[in-house]
Amino acid sequence: MNREQSPLRIQLWQSETLIRFQHLLHAVVISYCLAAAVSYPLEMLLPIGWVTLSWLRFWRQARTLENTHTRLLWRPDGSWLVEQTGRAPQQYGALSSCFTSHWLIILGFRTGLLSRQYFLLLSDNCDAGQHRRLRIRLREPATGPGLKADKYPVSRP
Repeated sequence: MNREQSPLRIQLWQSETLIRFQHLLHAVVISYCLAAAVSYPLEMLLPIGWVTLSWLRFWRQARTLENTHTRLLWRPDGSWLVEQTGRAPQQYGALSSCFTSHWLIILGFRTGLLSRQYFLLLSDNCDAGQHRRLRIRLREPATGPGLKADKYPVSRP
């Protein structure tokens, strides 16, 4: 049965879980650098400074991006429209890569010859229903007139 699917709209905001994880990662690296500074005080000044500046830059960036939102629209023809606050909408023909699990979805789009843009969808940066619907739709076998031959499901006699 081949039915027309409706467009899937996903509203994204900042993930508190990801922000906490990044703060924890910075704290662990700085703690390790400080512990290593006991044995190698002069050699560890530069790494401690780099990690501290990285942490301050991340904290500042997280504060400025607090009110930014991203909307993803997956159209029935397989194309995607990405609208980010303060940027022009971008359209992508299809996903170039995708990872899906019950708690994380990574959507990858090709933006140029060698460049890609990724969106991480955790359970706390989008609506739970939208997260579930996207996961289900990504796991469905791809069928349609414009798809390559290797995307068709294999049938057994």
